[in-house]
Amino acid sequence: MARTLNCSAQHMEYDWMYCVDRLLKAWTGYQLGVQMLSGGPETYQKAEWFAKVLAEYTSSSGNLQVHNLTEWICDILDNEFNLILKDNSIEWLASSLLKCRLWLKKCQKPELENFLSKLPSESVVQAAAIESQMVMDHSDEENSDCEKLEHKPQDEQTKRSSRRCMETDEDGWTTEAKERNKGML
Repeated sequence: MARTLNCSAQHMEYDWMYCVDRLLKAWTGYQLGVQMLSGGPETYQKAEWFAKVLAEYTSSSGNLQVHNLTEWICDILDNEFNLILKDNSIEWLASSLLKCRLWLKKCQKPELENFLSKLPSESVVQAAAIESQMVMDHSDEENSDCEKLEHKPQDEQTKRSSRRCMETDEDGWTTEAKERNKGML
């Protein structure tokens, strides 16, 4: 939804909150974590709190650097949401927040509006998060199939037709396991 930003001091806080909210809604990894309730049953309340505290922290901290903001965000995601993102998206968010804050302070509306307009829409991000969750669920089912094979006696495993299953966990470790053919019990 397009929105015109106002540079007056009284509107600046509202515009900044809008900007923070827009960036968070365009952040696929974070939205997937929220959707999967990574922060427990209060995940949605934590997400609202995070948006507010992020807006406050970035607007009240003078001379904030990308690496400091990145570390601060990482700590909150880890402690409040049990979420660790290794895709450099936290650095993107930190950099984008600082860039947008500077544009807002300097009243550079065209730059800010142009940047925000290029972000993916909330519906596109939600669709990507749903697709990622389905892929992860499917991967979990395959991992479960592979784990079940490990607990079968060796002679039972050799009777069944099997193939190699390569799995990469979130730490980047790749493991190889035998997986049964899909049509076999």
